Amino acid sequence: MARKKNGSEVKYGNADLFEALSIKKEKIRFNEKIALHADSMPLDTSAMSLYTRDGKYLILKETPGTCVNREVKPGQFPDSLKRFTMPTPTMQIANKSIKSLSSSLKGKSKNSCELVKTINDYVFRKLTKKNTATFSSALETLNAGFGDCGEHAVLLAALLRAAGVPARVVLGLVYVESRKGYYYHAWVMAHTGEWLFADPAFGVFPAARERIPLIIDDTGEGAVQLTRILGRLKVEHLSR
Repeated sequence: MARKKNGSEVKYGNADLFEALSIKKEKIRFNEKIALHADSMPLDTSAMSLYTRDGKYLILKETPGTCVNREVKPGQFPDSLKRFTMPTPTMQIANKSIKSLSSSLKGKSKNSCELVKTINDYVFRKLTKKNTATFSSALETLNAGFGDCGEHAVLLAALLRAAGVPARVVLGLVYVESRKGYYYHAWVMAHTGEWLFADPAFGVFPAARERIPLIIDDTGEGAVQLTRILGRLKVEHLSR
């Protein structure tokens, strides 16, 4: 994988970001949709709103590939989203270090789109890509300065929540083109007027295609559930 940084290409290894679980599939074509076999696995209820059922399939809904500025400022959102701006044991948003950093990154951002991109880019640049044996909290990750996709996601979600942007951690699969398969991954859903994917491990916002969300996790405990799903998961690419 590669990403443009200051006009030059920065490369880093997929092995640094993914566990060695792979579902081999050819490249997703533009006119294809991602489908899961509904009867082969019990999809976690937290992710069901991201799919539609069509017979034996669960069809992944299209995720917006652009962030539209609806003049929604951080902190201005429905009451139903307030719980996604609260602290959790893994997102210590009341901690002085996290609050201070979030406030600094918030700076003069004019809208939520700009703010999410700024913080997503920061986490991508800040953390060294490195596998970790255990799941670390946002504060542990900030202090350590490294982590895998899970650490990237929890730190981004905490910084967004501290800035007043509703955010959740997503566990699922991402397509790795160089390996022609889906690998375990974690990223973030951020609410900017609508829910969008932000991927701090890759420095991408919005992150649309090539990601299969399986669990929306706010506790850090979703990885245990994920292991039960992955062994039964069947992915297909269907023509539209």
